[in-house]
Order: sequence, then C-alpha cells, then structure tokens
Amino acid sequence: MSAFSRLTKLPVIDAHVHVFPERVHAAVMAWLDRNAWPLHRLLPAQEVVPCLLEQGLAGMALLTYAHRPGLADDLNAFLAGLVQGRGNLAGFGALHPDDKDPAGIVRWMVGELGLKGVKLHAHVLARPVDDPSLFPVYEACLETGAWLNIHAGSEPALSGYGYDVRRVSGAARVERLLGRYPRLKLIVPHLGIPETGRFLDLLERFPNLYLDTTMALSGFFHVEGLGPRADPGRASGPELGKSFFIDRQRIIAASDRIMYGSDFPGLPYPVEQEAAHILRLELGPEATANILYRTAQRALDLDLSQEP
Repeated sequence: MSAFSRLTKLPVIDAHVHVFPERVHAAVMAWLDRNAWPLHRLLPAQEVVPCLLEQGLAGMALLTYAHRPGLADDLNAFLAGLVQGRGNLAGFGALHPDDKDPAGIVRWMVGELGLKGVKLHAHVLARPVDDPSLFPVYEACLETGAWLNIHAGSEPALSGYGYDVRRVSGAARVERLLGRYPRLKLIVPHLGIPETGRFLDLLERFPNLYLDTTMALSGFFHVEGLGPRADPGRASGPELGKSFFIDRQRIIAASDRIMYGSDFPGLPYPVEQEAAHILRLELGPEATANILYRTAQRALDLDLSQEP
C-alpha cells in the first residue's frame, strides 16, 4: 500500500512539487542541503514525478523557476514533457523578469506548451513582488488566464541567499500587487508565514488569491494556534528556531482557498509527513477534504480520473 493511501481514503493533490532538468535539479538540491536543511531523500530529476505517483498522489502541480535570464526555454520544455497528456498534472513554468520578452514567454508557455501558470520566487530573484519589472508578467497572466505561484512570504528566510529576503517579500507587497491587479489568480505558498493572519485577511478582499500549506503545517516549524493535536515542531535548520502563529479556526473557515503542498523533493522529512500532520489536526471532514484535494482540483481544473 502506498504512503498516502495508508493515511487516508481521500485523494491527495500536491500543489507544490519542484521539477528541473537534471543539471539544475542537482544544483538546487545541493544548495538546499547546504543552506536550508539536510534533505531526507535525494532523487534523480527523472524520478521525482514517478516517485510521487507511486506514493499514491492523485494529482500534482509541478513548479519550475529560473534564477537568471536565459533559462526559460529549457526549463519549460522539460516541464511540458512531464505534464503533456496528463490531466492530473498542472505545470507552472519559469521565466526571469530580465528575459528578453517575459510577457511573450507567458503567452508561449500557456498557449503552445499547455502550462497552467508561472512560478516566481521573490527570494531567488532578489526582487520585490510589486516591482514594476514584473508588471508585464502579471498583465500577460491576466491576458492568458494563467495562474501565478509566487513565494511572496518572508519565511523561510535562509541566510544562504546572501541578503535579507524580507526586503523583497511580505504581505504588504502582495497587498500592493493585488491592489494594482485585483483579478490576478495568485497562489502564495507556505501559508505566507510568518504573516498567515494578514494573508488570510487578503483572501477576504481578493477572490482569486489562494494559499498553499507547503511545510507550514508539517510539524517541522514550531507553530502555535493549531490546537492540542498539533506537533510541537522540530525546527532544526539554519534560522528556523522561530515560532509562528496560525489560527486553526481561520484555516478551517478559509479551507476552500487553501491547497496542500509539500515542496518535494527538497524536504528534510518524508514526503507524506505534512499530509499526515494535517489529518492529525482534525480540522473536520469538509476542511480536510478541501485542503487535501478539492481546492486544488477545482482551481487548477485537474482530472483525477486518470490512472497514475
């Protein structure tokens, strides 16, 4: 029996899986292992998706991102090869704001490659999410109906980036971004920690804003407010000895705008740990189903009838 089917009879969609061609994959995993936390499992790039399907996932959002200009063609072609013909997989492609025509890349990845959206990482780009250089990307997303997944929260704030990532991220910047583009279909991962409350406030104002849980509900970080069934936390990586507050009742109330995500394969624990922890929180059948699969299935239009 697979890991996820041992946990629950519900289907599980992982809305946050990173994929890269082998050379980039190896470099990213080595960086995380060195600067974030010791990785639980090192896999070759071509085994990431098959591994998760074998573990019992019903669907996934596959994310790739660019740390410098000129990588979009190779990264997006690789990603398109993974999702093509698979209705239970959604691809979020890569670009860099300093590419020659980032808006054109959005149109190409959605119109020709069949990807669902764009992945940006403010910490990696060292660029604020409300920076005008990104406006053409956001406008192309609106034009094409593409989703946008941006690591826009300020944690985990890893020293390996070489600067204070809080300068380019945070809820206030996302609020300014959505004030300018209120119809943008945006997913903020990690529940926006440490400002989860502020991001939950923004959900009430912007109907196309969503959050994913990536690592925030895994028990790896010390999180208060989730109730007695919450794991007390095992924060162990650089700069991770912080405590975050996440309001259990607000998570339940907003569960139709929250997706489960893992951050696989760059994890310090088994991939199923966060889903298991979400189940232990006993959020109720409706909220649990929303978070584990319904929100992502509906928002990303995933077909779960397809065999792995």
